[in-house]
Amino acid sequence: MNYKFLKYTQMKKFNNFSILKQGKSFLIALVAWLTLQPAWSQDQDYLCFTAEEDGTTIQLLNSQYPSGSASTNGTLQYGSQSENFVPYIQELQYSTNGQTWNKLVYRYTDSWGWYCYNPQKVSLNKGEKVYIRAADTNGAFASSASFYAHPASYTNYGKGDSISGNYWYFKINKKVDCGGNIMSLLDKNCARTDVPDYAFVGLFQNCQGLLTAPSLPATTLGNYCYYG
Repeated sequence: MNYKFLKYTQMKKFNNFSILKQGKSFLIALVAWLTLQPAWSQDQDYLCFTAEEDGTTIQLLNSQYPSGSASTNGTLQYGSQSENFVPYIQELQYSTNGQTWNKLVYRYTDSWGWYCYNPQKVSLNKGEKVYIRAADTNGAFASSASFYAHPASYTNYGKGDSISGNYWYFKINKKVDCGGNIMSLLDKNCARTDVPDYAFVGLFQNCQGLLTAPSLPATTLGNYCYYG
């Protein structure tokens, strides 16, 4: 009997079994890891802010009511008996983990019959991200706007043009990178390909800490839809 050949055959079988066992363990670990990861959508690219500094805050406010009024829970609140007192937004949502979506700004009617919005503030530390999308669909983020170019003789020349009107804008206190698809603000599924007139006017007005801009893949652009 060839003991060397038998020993070699037994060792080869053992090694193959060991490799299969290790491969099975790796596969189980990989599946477990994937299961625990946030359930990001693979076919949607939401607007995303990444904080470059600790203590970053992001909030969506309205140009006509930048300070709002204090509600009973201490957060900012806008309210009016006029249905269209600010550009109509049904609801924006935000997520920091890809699984839980919270209200960033939403519309409701209070007990007095007033139309109200209640903007929330998102806090981030360096490296943390926040994704923003419509709860379903939204209209334009501005209802009117006027634009003023700064002539060379103007004291703010070189600081950009001025915008006056009724529009929503992001208030960001520190440096952030901005990426993703801005169309997620209008359409939760990022399927919309047209941008209404004045849709994003002033949205990033005075965001001096904005280091990068999001993508705008729309194929049909309305008047002044991305000004400011």
